[in-house]
Amino acid sequence: MPTSSASCARVGGAAISERKAHQGDLSSSVIERRGRCVSIGCARKMTAHDQMRAMLDQLMGTGRNGENNKFQVKYSDSKVCKSFLLACCPHEILSSTRMDLGECPQIHDLALRADYEAAQKKRDHFYDIDAMEHLQNFIADCDRRTEQAKQRLAETQEELSAEVAAKANNVHVLAEEIGKKLAKAEQLGEEGFVEESMKLMGEIDELRKKKNEAEQEYRNSMPASSYQQQKLRVCEVCSAYLGIHDNDRRLADHFGGKLHLGFIKIREKLAELQKTVEERRKEKRESMLDRRRDRDREDRDRDRDRDRNRGGLGFRDHQNVPAVAVIAVDLVPVAADQTTARDKREDV
Repeated sequence: MPTSSASCARVGGAAISERKAHQGDLSSSVIERRGRCVSIGCARKMTAHDQMRAMLDQLMGTGRNGENNKFQVKYSDSKVCKSFLLACCPHEILSSTRMDLGECPQIHDLALRADYEAAQKKRDHFYDIDAMEHLQNFIADCDRRTEQAKQRLAETQEELSAEVAAKANNVHVLAEEIGKKLAKAEQLGEEGFVEESMKLMGEIDELRKKKNEAEQEYRNSMPASSYQQQKLRVCEVCSAYLGIHDNDRRLADHFGGKLHLGFIKIREKLAELQKTVEERRKEKRESMLDRRRDRDREDRDRDRDRDRNRGGLGFRDHQNVPAVAVIAVDLVPVAADQTTARDKREDV
């Protein structure tokens, strides 16, 4: 079982620092700094009172004090960000990163998210379809920028032969794997899972040996002047630039950083939503048809009730009106014949 966050960070930092001589510049201060960033999160620049209020809003919704929310809208309003309601809006996930998108043009409110989560248990709103379309457009735009960055690198960097490029790519792959595992080891150390962290560090040592061999092959395949030039590549996840000479610390900061992890979260959420989007769209169409039929049925019932009650007459009175009218019409000729006979007698 993990211990408290502060003690876990110290234990993990102490355990990892034992291997410091073999691991480059892995420092406990970096671990503690990252731990503070994780614990603070989006609460940065908020007072303690604001944080408590936000937590209550998130738990209890807009009506926790019998008051309306500050935006005077419901969660179903078109102004509310549906991706935020599902906790996957890029504006929120990538805030305070190199690719900070600024404030979302739609409303973000934790109380509205709580209202939505409560209402979703009673009726399906199909907001996952809106969120999928939003994330799909965002990721498509990011992928276009990634391809443009690759094209710029191809135009500006010295072109390598196929053999040398393959060796350089091998160095990049091993370096990225080391960076990912090092970031994971630090995270496990912070959480108090020291044995798992040490196991990963052993795997990292083996990868470093392979990387050194790959770097030696790459160095021997080209002139020294060309080797000193930084060879860049673009991260396929977050579009950041990575260099072939980047050290493990730089790579660990990248792969464990908020920008890279944020893009992983967005891409995984998009992949999850895309698996069911066609089925969900079909369910949404069927639900809309059912609701339309229900509304039409309610309208017909309402019109029938209004016709029954029009003029203050009951339904039975309305049924008897045609019969009374027929009787009155049948009596008119009889009354006319009686009047004509009386007039004749008077003339005589």
